[in-house]
Amino acid sequence: MVEKRTFHGKEEKDYQGRFWIAPPKDAKAANDHCFIPKRLVHTWSGHTKGVSAIRFFPKHGHLILSAGMDTKVKIWDVYNSGKCMRTYMGHTKAVWDIWFSNDRSKFLTTGYDKRIKYWDTETGQVIQMFSTGKIPYVVRLNPGEDKQNVLLADMSDKKIVQWDINSGQITQEYNQHLGTVNTITFVDNNRSTRERFQLNKKKRFAGHIVAGYGVNFSPDGRFVLSGDGEGRCWFWDWKSCKPKYYGNDYGKMLEILLGCKNTGCTFLVGGRNVNGTFKVLEDFDIPAELKDMFVPIPVEKFRMDISSTEIRKTQGLL
Repeated sequence: MVEKRTFHGKEEKDYQGRFWIAPPKDAKAANDHCFIPKRLVHTWSGHTKGVSAIRFFPKHGHLILSAGMDTKVKIWDVYNSGKCMRTYMGHTKAVWDIWFSNDRSKFLTTGYDKRIKYWDTETGQVIQMFSTGKIPYVVRLNPGEDKQNVLLADMSDKKIVQWDINSGQITQEYNQHLGTVNTITFVDNNRSTRERFQLNKKKRFAGHIVAGYGVNFSPDGRFVLSGDGEGRCWFWDWKSCKPKYYGNDYGKMLEILLGCKNTGCTFLVGGRNVNGTFKVLEDFDIPAELKDMFVPIPVEKFRMDISSTEIRKTQGLL
């Protein structure tokens, strides 16, 4: 396939000669203290099919790179306009994963067309292509500043393959997995270790009722976050392992639910057993601005005299 790229901005350089990927002068390069999101700020729309991965621009986070099932990769402005800045087209099938180099000047993509491509972020040109003939799922660069030429990718044949980008040659294969590899993570500041990792039984983060997808930390290490198959994002406090909702702030709760309402979201509400009494939607005081968000399920169609809290307790989730 012939690689193509389209620039959507006004100019690729500003009046000072700085390229479009340069961070704004007032953008901070550190995240000293992070907060849980309170409201929907912006929606980026442009992919015609599902988005399989997103990555913030390293260090400043003023751009977002996204991988689409529509075979395209896009990079978006976060700090100012929120618009798509460039589209990268070089895969013939869905793009599954993306990863930036430390200096942000390059990034990697994996596609169901069995190719890994190494791109120039600024110009959109493909620098190099790698393939074993198998589908690559996850791709990573060694985070060491002196090892940015080391590329690792897990493949559909249960192997992790390592390339030297400079030579284009495979230098190592890891083939001890018995099933599909879902992620590759460098730990302990990329230092080698001879010790085995042990499960910390005190750190258990429960709450998902359906499968969770992807786990990460906030940059300051205070929160653990993950998404699930119901389209929800969960946040936990790292120290207490308890989920964070609205911080017992009524105004914050109202603000978040109004944000959900603005997206067209509605809720079907069944009755529940509360302290021995079966209660339905009409028994609760719903704020007037939210009432049309909730649709009651008639008692004759649905009734179960047990609370969701009790169900979670029996499953060891509380």
